[in-house]
Amino acid sequence: MNGTTYTKFEDCLQSVRAGSIVRVFKPYLLGGAAGQTRTRRRLWADRADAIKAKGGKIVSIDPPLSGHRLTMRAYEEIGNVARGKAGKAKAGRAKKEYVKEHMDVIRHYWPPRKSMTGLEAVEKINSLIHPRRVTRGWLYVNVK
Repeated sequence: MNGTTYTKFEDCLQSVRAGSIVRVFKPYLLGGAAGQTRTRRRLWADRADAIKAKGGKIVSIDPPLSGHRLTMRAYEEIGNVARGKAGKAKAGRAKKEYVKEHMDVIRHYWPPRKSMTGLEAVEKINSLIHPRRVTRGWLYVNVK
């Protein structure tokens, strides 16, 4: 990473020139460390406006975002800070993982051959890898 690292916003703002890119490690860090959620969000917006007014652009490093997505992510993370979840985004559903033996069975029966339909193939796979289960939608997307 090239450039200068700043710990104070005022020093960072002083160095911004037209066309400068201000890279922030975590988006919510630009909102300050103290105060209520609404205060920190207001401070974040004021600081972002100050950078944009000088012709700079804000980009986050982790996750790599800019523009409106960066603003929305920062606002969400500032709200999470008060609950002890700083910097954590919604991870979503965990990816299904199967052991090698299960994947061998799945690949043997999927895609279905002429002798069986897709539903029959799913039933056969599920009977062989019990208690794990697969669905046709998952098979179409994940098994090539």
